[in-house]
Amino acid sequence: MIYINVSMYQDKLIEKVSAIDSYNISFVKKDGFNLIFKSDNDEEAAALIKKTLKSTSEFKTIYFQINVK
Repeated sequence: MIYINVSMYQDKLIEKVSAIDSYNISFVKKDGFNLIFKSDNDEEAAALIKKTLKSTSEFKTIYFQINVK
């Protein structure tokens, strides 16, 4: 499972991450500030999610943490 801890723009972030075609990434649920996703390969998907979010103008200045559990 991939946990993204973010307080702002949660709905936009869910849309952006769910639109990534690689690793079959899908949204599971919200748990407070955590957005939980599952994928075929969590470690590689987490790295791709971070790279994708940091490359967009709307998310590169937003503070978020990505953890794999």
